[in-house]
Amino acid sequence: MQLSEIPLTNLWGRELQDKFPRVSFPEVLHDDHALLTFLESMEVMGVAVVSDVPCEKDQIYSFAKRIGRLKSTPYGETFNMQTRMDPNNLAFTDDYLDMHTDLPCLAAKPEIQMPHVIKQFPGEGGETMISDGFTAASKLKKNHPDLDVGGSIRTVNWHQMSRDSRFQVSSSEAAVKWYSAAFAFRDLLYDADNLAELKLQSGDMIVFDNLCVMHGRQEFCADQGERWLQGGYLE
Repeated sequence: MQLSEIPLTNLWGRELQDKFPRVSFPEVLHDDHALLTFLESMEVMGVAVVSDVPCEKDQIYSFAKRIGRLKSTPYGETFNMQTRMDPNNLAFTDDYLDMHTDLPCLAAKPEIQMPHVIKQFPGEGGETMISDGFTAASKLKKNHPDLDVGGSIRTVNWHQMSRDSRFQVSSSEAAVKWYSAAFAFRDLLYDADNLAELKLQSGDMIVFDNLCVMHGRQEFCADQGERWLQGGYLE
């Protein structure tokens, strides 16, 4: 069963906040039972936190080799998120990041994302926000059946920061329906019952299904210290 076909009975919301599935990095690398526990968490929940990762660059490679293979993207095999004085991407600032999936513009969007916190600043803010896109989509389907077309939920593509401002629809009425659906879906993502937050610490890696789990970031103050994440994608 592919991760994009997770049954809707495994939907989750804010109740996951204090009980994210957790596994140990050394154990996953060296113990098959720990690896199985991690893979089951990903299959059922679509998200897991890996603890005890060395706070050094390129730990992602050994983790990825244990599970599958890294997916090359326009950013390369890995990417670094650090605050910059001359950012060319919102992720390189200390601003708020809206909930999204990564790289939905690609024909084959990355299936799994795994950001590793090499250094976490000690100040307030910067919490990672996680929301189950399938939970939001199933509620959208239930509450607004007129917005549903195909009747099934296979994957979620959502990235407001890279969405084109121009798209073709058949009429102005269709455009109004599209925006109504988009606003309704976004409201569900941020509903208090659906949104979970956690502040990852240095040595943590969060791994999630990029086909259904949405993620974002609370704003923080870069003057309070350095924040450095190295990420990558898995096939």
